[in-house]
Amino acid sequence: HPDYVDSFKINFSKFKKKGRVHNVLFKLRHKNGSYLQISLEGCIGYNSDGSFRQTNCTFIDITSQKKAEQALENISKQFSAISGKEFFENVCRHLTKTLDVDIAFIGKLTDNRKEINVISGIENGKKINSFKYELENTPCKNVLEDKVCFYPSKIQSLFPKDYLLIDMKIEGYTGIPIHNRNGSTIGIVVLLNRTPLKDKEIYTNILKVFSDRISSEVERMQFETDLINTKKEVEKSEERFRLAMNAANDGLYDWNLITNEIYFSPRWKSMLGYKEEELANDLSAWKKLASPNDIERSWILQQELIDKKVDRIEMEIKMQHKDGHWLDILSRAHLMFDENGKATRMVGTHVDITKRKLAEKELIESKEIAAQNELKFKAVSYTHLTL
Repeated sequence: HPDYVDSFKINFSKFKKKGRVHNVLFKLRHKNGSYLQISLEGCIGYNSDGSFRQTNCTFIDITSQKKAEQALENISKQFSAISGKEFFENVCRHLTKTLDVDIAFIGKLTDNRKEINVISGIENGKKINSFKYELENTPCKNVLEDKVCFYPSKIQSLFPKDYLLIDMKIEGYTGIPIHNRNGSTIGIVVLLNRTPLKDKEIYTNILKVFSDRISSEVERMQFETDLINTKKEVEKSEERFRLAMNAANDGLYDWNLITNEIYFSPRWKSMLGYKEEELANDLSAWKKLASPNDIERSWILQQELIDKKVDRIEMEIKMQHKDGHWLDILSRAHLMFDENGKATRMVGTHVDITKRKLAEKELIESKEIAAQNELKFKAVSYTHLTL
C-alpha cells in the first residue's frame, strides 16, 4: 500500500542494524486489487565477517483477524447506544459494507419453526422490506440445525428448489444461527452475494462476533412484544371483568393481605349508595360502614379461614347505607395461599339481601298473626259451645 512505502524505506536501515523485527503491520495489494492486512516477522542473515547478507521474512495474512477486531470495536462503540430495529439495520448495513457483499439480513424463526421472518436487511445499500419465507429446500434450514454454513459459489445448483435464491441471482451464501440464553436456535444471520465468496474465515468470524449481540437484541424485542401482548390481554380481561361486575348484582372486594391494599367494585359501593369516587378503596371504608359486632365476628371467622379450620366464609352482616339506614348483606369470602401455605389474598362478594330479610320477617309476622287469630277463633268457638 502506498502509505507504507516511505515507512519501509526509513525503517529498513534500523531493521538491518537491530537484526530482528516482530509484528510489523502493513497492507499488501492482492492480485484482485484489494488490500490484505499483513503482519511481518523478520530477521537478518549475516556473513561470517558480520556484514549484511540477506533478510529472512515471514508474511502473515491477518486480514480476517483485523476485521474481527474492528467488528468488536464497532459493537462496543458504534452499536452500543442503539437498539431494536435501528440496531438490526445498522448491523446489516455494516456487514454489507465491511464484507463487500450484496445482501445481509437477520431473520427470526417463527413459532412453528418452519419459516423465517426477516426482521431487517440491507441490499446494495437499501433497506429490505420485511418478508417471510419457508425453510424447506433452503440452505437456511441447514443453518438452523445449529451449523455455520458457507457456500462460496454455485448455491443455486446446490439448492435448485430455493426459488428465492434463483430469482435474486445469488451465487455465494454464508449463514450462522443465533441462539437464546437457553441455547435454543431462535433465528439466523445471512450474507448473500451475486459473485463467489472467497474467504470463509473472514465471513464466519465476523458473523460470530455479531451473533451474541444480535441474539440478545432479538430476545429483548421478543420480551417487549410478549410484555405488550400480556398487558393488552390483562387490559381486555380487566375490561371484561369490569363490565361483568357492573352488570352483576354482587359487589366484589379483593384484599391483598401482604400489602393491605383492597379493591371495592363499583357495585359494592353503589349497593351502599355511593358513587365509585365517593368511597376510597381502603379497609377503613368497610370498618366505617359495617356494624361493630359484625366487624368483630368477621375477624374471628377470617382467622379461622387463615388457620384452615374452614374453607370459606359465609355470614350475614349489617352495613350502613349512605342515607343512614341499615342493609342486610350476605358476605362470602375465599382465601388464596402461596406455595408456603401463607394466606396472601382474600376475594369475596357482598349481596344485598335486605328485601329478602324483610320478606322473611313479614312472613314470620304473618304466620304469628295467623297463629294468634287461630287461637282467638278457637277460644271464641269454645265459648259459644259452652254457652
